[in-house]
Amino acid sequence: MTTEEGYELTFAVNHLAPFLLTHLLMEPLKAADQGRIINVSSEGHRIGKLNFDNLMLERDYSNIKSYANSKLANILFTKELNKKIEGTNVTTNALHPGVVDSNFAGNSSIFWQAMMTMAKPFMLSIEKGAQTSIYLASAEELATTTGLYFVRNKVRKPSADANNPEIAKRLWDISLQLTGLASS
Repeated sequence: MTTEEGYELTFAVNHLAPFLLTHLLMEPLKAADQGRIINVSSEGHRIGKLNFDNLMLERDYSNIKSYANSKLANILFTKELNKKIEGTNVTTNALHPGVVDSNFAGNSSIFWQAMMTMAKPFMLSIEKGAQTSIYLASAEELATTTGLYFVRNKVRKPSADANNPEIAKRLWDISLQLTGLASS
């Protein structure tokens, strides 16, 4: 599925929309006493692999690949944004909320819907899945913590690709173009 602009839908919703929203809110965030930008990623980012020649997955599409790539993009965005906001009162971090009992695979194949149904007893409630987001948004001890990836309120090292500054910079530049921010 694609957006009206021709962008792969999962990538557009999970990466480009937060990228654009963050840019649109940056001045008010900087004007506040403190701003915190929190990007919800996933441990699924570990199987993501951005191919800039096929970023929208026109070739070799799969739901899992699309999801993993978008979650890798969330962390890369967090890392590059951290460089851009250095010296401000704004922080940015990414997190994995856990495997949450949501409608995650609702639009997936019958196979994935069945897998999610079987896994349901092992999933976190929505309330428990929100805990790390709430922690990053409100914990006083994190007031100056920035550019990190969290799982269960603890810092966790993301994948090698998620820590690659060249990939992060290239994704940033492409995201500026795709969102129409390149000219601003």
